[in-house]
Amino acid sequence: IARWRYDFPLAEGLARAALDGGAGFEAAFLVARLAGFQGRREEAERRLAALAATAADDAERGRVAVARYDNAWTGIDQLQLLDAADDTITDPYWHDQIAARRLSMLLNVRGPRAGADAALPLLARARGEALVFACMMGGYGLARLGRLDDAMETAARGEAARRELSTP
Repeated sequence: IARWRYDFPLAEGLARAALDGGAGFEAAFLVARLAGFQGRREEAERRLAALAATAADDAERGRVAVARYDNAWTGIDQLQLLDAADDTITDPYWHDQIAARRLSMLLNVRGPRAGADAALPLLARARGEALVFACMMGGYGLARLGRLDDAMETAARGEAARRELSTP
């Protein structure tokens, strides 16, 4: 609750206490995320890299890969992080999470057509957070291409998918 109310210091204190009490991956993951949310990106990356090395399944590997990408604003090759994680994951849900994050790089590096073209197949199959992110990136790319009706439809679909998520 403290995390979603943006009381990051309180959330971090609670997460650290849980981690010290043996709460495992969830607590360690939250401590790492909270470090990044508070501008301590290097600490967050160290913690997330350690979690990547010990992740037990595709869900943990996928969550860590997405968190590392989100945290990696400078000094880290974001695509390399995503590719390395994608190579170790077999669950299609987490492949879509990573593919959705890759869309922002395509938009930034190759432009709106590349981003929109890559988003379309993902929009056909993704669900949950991956669908929301793909709708944001795809809608942006479509709008930049002048496909405003498609962009508005994609944005509305993303908003509907976001409302179905259990977390903000």
